[in-house]
Amino acid sequence: MDSFENQKRLQANYGEEAVRKRDSFFRHVLLVSSSIFGIVVSLHSNSSSNLYIRLAFGLSLVLLVLGILLAGVVVYDCAMIYERLRQAHYKEVESALNECREVSPILIHERKRTIICERISLLLLIMGVIMLTAYKITLIFLSS
Repeated sequence: MDSFENQKRLQANYGEEAVRKRDSFFRHVLLVSSSIFGIVVSLHSNSSSNLYIRLAFGLSLVLLVLGILLAGVVVYDCAMIYERLRQAHYKEVESALNECREVSPILIHERKRTIICERISLLLLIMGVIMLTAYKITLIFLSS
């Protein structure tokens, strides 16, 4: 029985560590992508009159903004997972007291929204960087 308790504690520690790592990763992604967005917007000049150049720049900004927003949702969901765990634990303790039984282990699953936002935000941010590269290449070839 003691080995089972140790395994349960070890599993809980792994879960907490995974949440912290993912939270840290997406915080860094959010910081870097917001910085790239700020730098790109501040260094952009309105001298290019070619439609393709403006479309490439506009599309890259839209992709970056959507990626930043979805990464923010992921960071928020990672921060709220402990609140969800607290609420589920409270409900389980209350239910166990009403039914005169022991408290069962609590499992909190990721929301589908979080998983979808993780994948789409990374995809949008990568596509935004690719579009920025296409914008710069188009600017070089069409302005010379």
